[in-house]
Amino acid sequence: MRTTVTLDDAHVEHLDSIRESEEEADAAVVRRCVERSQRLTAADQRIDDLETELRHTEAELDEANKRLREAHSAIETTNELVQKVDSEMSARERKQRASAAQRLKWWAFGMDDGEEE
Repeated sequence: MRTTVTLDDAHVEHLDSIRESEEEADAAVVRRCVERSQRLTAADQRIDDLETELRHTEAELDEANKRLREAHSAIETTNELVQKVDSEMSARERKQRASAAQRLKWWAFGMDDGEEE
């Protein structure tokens, strides 16, 4: 395709600034500009695609962090329940091993968690 182009002074100055040699034809410089523009358009599209992918990845990360916090909370609740059950079992075992007098004392005054037999 043959095209005739009229350029303003600013565009001519730009073409002259990117001209590789004095002998390079105006048409060759314009072709390089068009090719550079095509690469730039492709790069812009790639940037848009990567930004979209980044937004999706950030959303997935937020969701994963939310699930992690929920799992951590569930683990803490489970650990608290396990400790409570262990504590109750320990108290029950202490009561079973205690003498009748000790159990009577606990019945009257309450059982101290840290009390030694």
